[in-house]
Amino acid sequence: GARVGDVLFLTKALGTGVITTAIKRDAVDAAIAQIAISQMAALNKTAAEAMIAASASAATDITGYGILGHAQEMAEASGVTIRFRAAMLPILLEALRLTALGMNPGGSNDNRQFLADKVRMLGHIDPSLESLMYDPQTSGGLLIAVAESNAGQLKAALQAAGLCSEPIGRVVPAGATPLEVEP
Repeated sequence: GARVGDVLFLTKALGTGVITTAIKRDAVDAAIAQIAISQMAALNKTAAEAMIAASASAATDITGYGILGHAQEMAEASGVTIRFRAAMLPILLEALRLTALGMNPGGSNDNRQFLADKVRMLGHIDPSLESLMYDPQTSGGLLIAVAESNAGQLKAALQAAGLCSEPIGRVVPAGATPLEVEP
């Protein structure tokens, strides 16, 4: 149901796969681990209620296929292309550093291989940030597509709930690939 012109929101930060891998390798301090655990324990109920109130066009939860994997499913089912602004993606504290150190779970590589011909980078994206877009999430947030006319309402509700609330991209007409990422 995603429609051309819809604004995209992601309600939780990316990086739980990288951080849980770092926890298993005893490579992250307790404070960073607790931030990720708290986010994973938070339910998507409030975000779901906000998106329903804002008449969202489409939504999906972000889990094991990472944001790109789940967005690809949404784009193909809707007959559109989803274009992300990489610089706007919410990222958990330390996730970029841990990715650069090689704390990527095995699922990241699987996701990248599966999506190789479905994603087009529209400029230089920091390699660590690009890797996080393939990061399998545990209890990730919701990727929500909402009409531009209702985006302000959704943003305000997400912000009031303490959730990630900045737009991260748009739905555009179907292009060469179902996904595009601009810096």
